[in-house]
Amino acid sequence: MSYRELNCSTTGANTGIAGCIYNPKKMVGIFLVPKGAEIPTAELAKTEAELVTYIKTKIFETAKNNRWYPVKEFVSMTDNSEETVFVTKGYGTKEPVRDGKYAFIFETNGGLCLSNSLRSFNNKKMGIFIMDDSGKLIGSYTSTGMKAINLDLFYQHPVKQNDGTNPPLFRSEVVLTDAKDLNENIDFYQFNDIDPLDEFSGLVDLTVKQITDAGAATIKVQILEACSKDNIGETYNGELDVVGAFVSTRTITAVSYDALTKSFILTVATTWAAADTIALASPTALAALLVVGFESDTLAVVATV
Repeated sequence: MSYRELNCSTTGANTGIAGCIYNPKKMVGIFLVPKGAEIPTAELAKTEAELVTYIKTKIFETAKNNRWYPVKEFVSMTDNSEETVFVTKGYGTKEPVRDGKYAFIFETNGGLCLSNSLRSFNNKKMGIFIMDDSGKLIGSYTSTGMKAINLDLFYQHPVKQNDGTNPPLFRSEVVLTDAKDLNENIDFYQFNDIDPLDEFSGLVDLTVKQITDAGAATIKVQILEACSKDNIGETYNGELDVVGAFVSTRTITAVSYDALTKSFILTVATTWAAADTIALASPTALAALLVVGFESDTLAVVATV
């Protein structure tokens, strides 16, 4: 190649049809991920179970700006994509200006709490990996792995209310930056023995609720699902009644479960005071205790409840 010399010798691609063709299947879920996220080639070369483990480390990532957020329960998809943009010249010839933008609206079935969580991503610069109903995890090819498909837009629409004839409608819209990511540059990993929809779920938010006053060496807290207010202590009391399940500004010396109040009793060497904080351990630490798929808020202890 010489400086300022045009190279117009590009060749086309062969057009024979392979014995096994790839036709895209229904998109049934996505991962919302940081723009530029990538699965390295070394991870893609591993077994399905090993890749699942790798992706789960991303779902449980402590830093939320680096975390991957699975969104599933898609029940329909509306294709609002643009057509290719052409211009017609004065002599009547037609020339392409650019590919149209892919735009998909997914109807989700996760209810208002999921919708409100997704609205926190509105207008943020994100990428996605797509899950289809044949077990493919779809991204964009790079020489170093499979990268996320960049978005111009993610937008979770306000809920369309129940009108007496139709149930409420929850809609997630994505607009892709480059049509090549689902054409020339498409890349995918095929799960054959593992169903990614079963394996990958987003974290459930939990609330730590104080139910006894500060001022003593012990304090009682309940662990509730933030949306449903279900008390998970009833299910996980045997896993969470350990010191390692909690983090605090105080040093917790013992944890036990009180079945009567469905609460955990946290003991410290001195006394609990207002402004002390209590939270559950990180999602990864909880998963090691077999409490999988949760993240709690942080309680600021008050003097009296």
